[in-house]
Amino acid sequence: MDRDLLKRALDADFGSGLTEQADDYSYTNLSGVDLLTNQDAVKDVRDYYAAQGETFSNYSEMWDKFYSDRRWNSVNTIGAASSLIESTMAGDDRDRLARLSKIWANAPMRGTTLDRVWDYGKAALLDPTNLIPVAGQAGKAKSAFTAARTAGKTLQQSKNAGRTAGAMQAAKQEAVIGGAVGGAQDLMQQATEVQQGLSDGIDVGRLAGSVAIDAGASGVAGGLLDRFGTSSVGRSLPVVNRLLGGDYADDLGNWSNTTNLGQNLTKRSQALARELDDIETKLGEDYQLEVDADDLAERKANIELELADIEADGGLVDDLNTKMDQLAEQIQAGQKNGVDVKGIQREYQKTAREFERTTKKKRLPSRQQEAEVEAPDVEVEAEQTNPKQTFYHPLPSARLKMVRLLQSSHKRARF
Repeated sequence: MDRDLLKRALDADFGSGLTEQADDYSYTNLSGVDLLTNQDAVKDVRDYYAAQGETFSNYSEMWDKFYSDRRWNSVNTIGAASSLIESTMAGDDRDRLARLSKIWANAPMRGTTLDRVWDYGKAALLDPTNLIPVAGQAGKAKSAFTAARTAGKTLQQSKNAGRTAGAMQAAKQEAVIGGAVGGAQDLMQQATEVQQGLSDGIDVGRLAGSVAIDAGASGVAGGLLDRFGTSSVGRSLPVVNRLLGGDYADDLGNWSNTTNLGQNLTKRSQALARELDDIETKLGEDYQLEVDADDLAERKANIELELADIEADGGLVDDLNTKMDQLAEQIQAGQKNGVDVKGIQREYQKTAREFERTTKKKRLPSRQQEAEVEAPDVEVEAEQTNPKQTFYHPLPSARLKMVRLLQSSHKRARF
């Protein structure tokens, strides 16, 4: 094709001297420059858009619109459905629609690669079938993560196993959705062609091919996208993370989000932090106190100690996770070198059971309560008239001592 000739022809305004012809629809057998500059072909396209209220100042502008619309209808499900509806309701205009379809079938490649990527990509991205939810990755990923962790894998290895399982589930579901959508779209396109007299009937082989191609492409794309979405790069990009929802894989090893204990500790620490902020505001120099400052100071100290308790609980669970990782590395190193690792495996399973028991609890026992229970009772002589009368006091725990220290330090700072 002479690209310079085509460019000069398309850049020309309407009525600028291109060869005039009587109505001759044999142009449907033309291609290349001959097709795009044929006056009957141009007239059909102009009349079609004029009926929709659209006009153009030159050939290039008109063909840009034609190509963009046809690319949309070729990829977008709504576009394919609209073409079928338009053809069904066309009446006397159906012959012209058939000729326009033949123009598109014979039309030369046009525009830059970027233009084509933009037109087809936009049509695919805005297809409403993209809103069909893909579910089940998190469940599959969780099962794979748990199985890997139980088998003696490290936390990171178990998360990777979960990511792989999630991606495979996404690939399966996307393949099903893609095959169904691709088949439905091809069926609509073939029905349009039958109505316009371009084919005699539905080509089952072509339909099956469309289903297979779309299912395969969608499955591969779905798996790769899910895998990318769960990667550290994907999760670091806010737009990608929102679209692909990759946080589910990272949450697999985050016990504070996925276990009963973690969720309760998170909620409690957030509530305590809010209460602590309120108390500190009331204890501010410019605040007119209507409550006893000593009571507020005592409550503040108790909150700080409970927050320290929560932090210690988290450290305990993290230590169990770390211990499991160290044991898993020892197991794998031993197996690689042919060393008997049965004892390490038993220790790993024991630690894993402890981790599970611990994280299933709503809360761990308060360290203040534990200290008070463990503290021995001491006999203290009462300062009363009868020197033989005695009573018992438990030794104050370290936490109670800390409460008093915090209270006294607050009083000194305030008064």
